Amino acid sequence: ADVSGHGVTGQLRLPLVKYAFRVCAQHYRQPEVVIPTLNALLCRELPPDMNVGMVYAVIEPSRNRIKMCRAGLWPPILLVASNAETRELWQPAGVVLGVEPDLKYDVARIPFLPDDYLVLYTDGAVEAQTLRGKQLDINGLVTMLGQAAPESAQGLANWLFGELADYEKGAKRDDLTLVVVRRTAL
Repeated sequence: ADVSGHGVTGQLRLPLVKYAFRVCAQHYRQPEVVIPTLNALLCRELPPDMNVGMVYAVIEPSRNRIKMCRAGLWPPILLVASNAETRELWQPAGVVLGVEPDLKYDVARIPFLPDDYLVLYTDGAVEAQTLRGKQLDINGLVTMLGQAAPESAQGLANWLFGELADYEKGAKRDDLTLVVVRRTAL
């Protein structure tokens, strides 16, 4: 998740978002219920100029899939082990949380097989830019990840942090969060 705004205001609201998410996820579990419920709560609690981008993914190893709802955050990227494909998961799309209380959010069921990787990230990854102002963007991030040869989720996260730092080489960086998940065999 990524809370809009920088500075103290966003930081003050972050505990509310985290707590509300944890309560919703523990109680409802399913993304198609958690995200709309969380959205309705945040609409009542956040100031009108604030919103939250989020991806909520539940890994279902017994079904070899991920169930996912996306609310405005950049699309996760899937690295498929069987064919070395790297693709962004644009669907489902959804509006950021905290804007309108009665929104519906679609759920996607995405194959997630052993040795596949799921990469979730905040806008600091796609908005990374060189000192000359050239922004990486989503296509650049997908291309970058297509060059990875990961052996572990932590290894891929470390490699990606390094690649992004090399890309920016001293340019001011936006905040960046990465979550990398590797599917292992049952």
